[in-house]
Amino acid sequence: MAAKSRTPYRDAAEKTFRHGVDVDIPGMGLGRADDAMRAWPAGQGVAPADWEMHGYRGFVRVYFRDEKTAHAFRIKFGGRQWAVEGLDDLRMIRASAREAARRYF
Repeated sequence: MAAKSRTPYRDAAEKTFRHGVDVDIPGMGLGRADDAMRAWPAGQGVAPADWEMHGYRGFVRVYFRDEKTAHAFRIKFGGRQWAVEGLDDLRMIRASAREAARRYF
């Protein structure tokens, strides 16, 4: 039996969203930028189900349903935009397949 994930919501986002932006966390933390990043999607009319934000060691990954929204977010907040391409829904389940298909630009 597989071990239970300690980050089930983040794991679900990885398997669902194909576009996003990775934003480094400075040494002093994100501070008010965290609030601004969390408020930005609603201000752009992005539905709550169409984005998520999760922390990793040293960066936050912001997930979006479409490339256009991810690009606009990157323009506003910086970071590295990425997309997972060429995978069907079944192959999106495997972390190794997602990482191999993830391209940064």
